Amino acid sequence: MKEASTDLEQLRTLCNGDAGRMKRYIGMFLQGTPPALDQLKADLGAGDFQGLARNAHALKPQSAYMGASALKEGLERLEHAAKAGHPGDAASALEECLKLHADAVVELRAALDQL
Repeated sequence: MKEASTDLEQLRTLCNGDAGRMKRYIGMFLQGTPPALDQLKADLGAGDFQGLARNAHALKPQSAYMGASALKEGLERLEHAAKAGHPGDAASALEECLKLHADAVVELRAALDQL
């Protein structure tokens, strides 16, 4: 059985169990992260490692709030690779983040139906 990509306990605590607030935050994540990931791809493509590191860093809190710890860790690897100026490692980390994000999105959409 596949391990879950998200754990909404962090969000549940943040929202004091308020399902409406949880839905709002999940919706914001689902709406806001695709453009942010597109920016990461653009940063990598342009060789803008400073922007790549900054933008990867900025996505970590949202991932943590959704309990997407593997995604948060992937973003940390991406941030470190960008800071070190390692394009190959950054590209690998970004691909991993895209996959982890896709997995999290599936779970979060399902969670919206259950809240």
